[in-house]
Amino acid sequence: MSSFCVFGASLQAAREKAEKKVPTRREGRELTRAEWEAQVDEEAARIFSRMTPVRVSPEFDSPAFCDDFIALAGRLGGGRGAARNHANR
Repeated sequence: MSSFCVFGASLQAAREKAEKKVPTRREGRELTRAEWEAQVDEEAARIFSRMTPVRVSPEFDSPAFCDDFIALAGRLGGGRGAARNHANR
């Protein structure tokens, strides 16, 4: 029996990594919330562009279920690289 799953990258995961990486202090002063968020957005975009797609769905019995998952993820937004593939067992 074949299994199929969806691979992709999450903007939310990239933002969470960026929030941990970007310091709240720069050049000896505390950053304002707006400055910090701007730097987090820049870092999240950089991280997102370098992310390796990972499995984002459970295993499905049919590629049609993968297509449904991709369509739903597309409506919700925040990701890239959604593609169905045979799952390695």
